[in-house]
Amino acid sequence: MCYACAEAAERKSFAQSRVFTGYVSDAHPGTFTTWTGAELAKVTRLTTGRVRYTPTGGAYRMRYVTAVSPDGRTWIGHGSDAWDVITLRTNNPAGFTGGELSRDSYPPFRRAS
Repeated sequence: MCYACAEAAERKSFAQSRVFTGYVSDAHPGTFTTWTGAELAKVTRLTTGRVRYTPTGGAYRMRYVTAVSPDGRTWIGHGSDAWDVITLRTNNPAGFTGGELSRDSYPPFRRAS
């Protein structure tokens, strides 16, 4: 698959998703991107938490991200600051334009087992 085809497929998948894994990196500051570097959303907030320690003595910090996609949906997520990969989630259904939401607007959330 060529880069242009991959970017189109990723953008389509992102537009239809409520959970999506992409990249927040120094190579593309202020953007949530595909693996090819195509912009999916603008990062509106990026913070790094305090240093945490693992039971074996390793150290890591979490990044907390808020982003807004071109269709106006707000996405939030967090992940280790050691990697560029991060998973974002949205509560807004695709095509949401504002106004009242009914209970049927959201499919039920299920916890991963």
